[in-house]
Amino acid sequence: MTRTTVIALAMAAVGGTASSALALDVIAEFQYQNLASSYTASSPTTGVFSALAVSTLNLQSEGRVSRNVATEGTASFEPGFVGANPTAGFGVTISVNKTSGTTGTGAGSFTVTDADGDTMTGNILNGAWNINNTGFPFVAFTGDLANVIFTDNGASDGIFNGTDIPAFSDNFNFTSFPATSPFAGAVVVLSFDISTFFTADFGFADGIASQISGDIVPAPSALALLGLGSLVATRRRRN
Repeated sequence: MTRTTVIALAMAAVGGTASSALALDVIAEFQYQNLASSYTASSPTTGVFSALAVSTLNLQSEGRVSRNVATEGTASFEPGFVGANPTAGFGVTISVNKTSGTTGTGAGSFTVTDADGDTMTGNILNGAWNINNTGFPFVAFTGDLANVIFTDNGASDGIFNGTDIPAFSDNFNFTSFPATSPFAGAVVVLSFDISTFFTADFGFADGIASQISGDIVPAPSALALLGLGSLVATRRRRN
């Protein structure tokens, strides 16, 4: 079974019943894979999980950030992009609060950085951890996104740039979405090659790969936000 197949099966496994949030238009999305993972325990039942874009012998992170409404566009980040363009990057940090030997809750934040330093940042809320040991083992997380904001830190051009050098031909405008930021959304994080549920610390150098997928929507009401995490897992993913 290929890892691509496992990813598809895992996305379905961590999904739930679609909420009313599915009626919201997905205005943007992001996907990163082959992220380096780490976990540091602070007690037998609590700790912090992180995933980071890297360019190492074992892991060559890659990803994309797409605008899904007119005018559509995609900022692509090729395998090993952080080695070719150290300005660009991705990082996510999520707390782990184990409620059993196979489940837990969590919250955190993420930052996506483009080729000239612009960022997309957001908070992760209402998260749930679980482990699947059937076949290819993985630990999964689903949660809601809130306070998602694009910030123009680079050339003040309002453009989110991929890492195509020198033209940055893969890009999109993040200043004219048909909604006002901050945005909301949903996120799925999958960590592979883990057959235990946060029973021991591991570090970025251990080569444990993670994938993350997120969908961005106009901020719904607080009631609609709850359970929005099922949105990512039920959407048809682009190849």
